[in-house]
Amino acid sequence: MKQFLVKSLWFLLPVLFFFTAVEIYIRNSENAFITKAKYFQKNIEKVEVLVLGSSHNQNGVNPKFFRSKTANLSYGSQDIQIDSALFFSNVKQMKNLKKVVFELDYHRLDIENEPAFYRFPWYYMYYGIEVQPVKFINKISLYSSNVDFFNTIILDQFSSNYKPQVINEFGFVEANYSNDFLDFKYDANQIEATAKERLKSRHKELSAENFNRNAGRIQSMIAYCKANKIELYFFSSPLYKTYIENKIPQKDQKVKNYIQKLITDEKINYYNFENTSRFVLYDFSNDDHLNAKGAEKYSKLIDSIIHQ
Repeated sequence: MKQFLVKSLWFLLPVLFFFTAVEIYIRNSENAFITKAKYFQKNIEKVEVLVLGSSHNQNGVNPKFFRSKTANLSYGSQDIQIDSALFFSNVKQMKNLKKVVFELDYHRLDIENEPAFYRFPWYYMYYGIEVQPVKFINKISLYSSNVDFFNTIILDQFSSNYKPQVINEFGFVEANYSNDFLDFKYDANQIEATAKERLKSRHKELSAENFNRNAGRIQSMIAYCKANKIELYFFSSPLYKTYIENKIPQKDQKVKNYIQKLITDEKINYYNFENTSRFVLYDFSNDDHLNAKGAEKYSKLIDSIIHQ
């Protein structure tokens, strides 16, 4: 029995060493999520402007261009339940918080991540929030949250043509991000000709249950901000015309009706930049995301509005 245990241990040691080495490598690689989480925790008591949202705000709002100390906690596939958890779990520590910028875009109210969403453990590790129950192994191992995802990233990083992303101190990616429009060489005709096929499954979710739950979360944030004299600003992000043309009309109208109700009943600060001439083709990386150049314009625009 003793010999069996010794042999088993010798067999397991290389495996444990491998997984430990991969875990250390991932946690110390340059990463937008980890960078912005570390910036936020370091500056939590000094932050004056908090930005929440999905990849639209992640890619479109660069804190570097705000005159007040700003933390952008938006991230890809981040839903409103995560926004709410980030806000309510941290707001009491944010002693200098004055303004919140919230992404109120077309797609957001109808979506809610499944309980097994692989990024929930990330929020547990780096923000201390458990939006949905997280398995024990995922509480201690970032790698275990999505092995295939991290394997792909590691393999990409060791390829000969890999270019690391340029990430600033706030966790904003300023260069070497995915850019579909660049792949099309910013050919407007080609972009429009392929839009219907590219966007056939993009943000098509419809769910009355998710919509109502998300509306309740937004209502709670509005009430808290009013009670604590925090200015809450809602923005609809700039979109390229191909995305606008491929919206589901009834979904679009439902969101517009909801926003109008908030304006009427709650007197919210709302600004719609979905279809504005301020942003042109070369400001976008794809149909619904700004590139770094567009983000500079949008960030300065938001900053000017919230400091009027």
